[in-house]
Amino acid sequence: MIRKVISEIENDLKYQSDTTQSRLDAINSVKDLLNQIDFDVEIVQTVEIDSLYKLFISLKGEELKEEEKKLLRDIVKKSY
Repeated sequence: MIRKVISEIENDLKYQSDTTQSRLDAINSVKDLLNQIDFDVEIVQTVEIDSLYKLFISLKGEELKEEEKKLLRDIVKKSY
């Protein structure tokens, strides 16, 4: 589910003229972090933003960039 939402966001960016490199970098970063998750064992909840932040901070090993946080908020919004 979360990968599908990221793909939708990424595809939407292709049709926007105000696409920024930082947004694309955030998408790539989140996709790379998702590759660390074994989805056969883990369930990633996309309804609670604070839990999602904590998961990605843990995976990244450092604080998230503002654009990464914004992307995660967008994922939560689109997951409803």
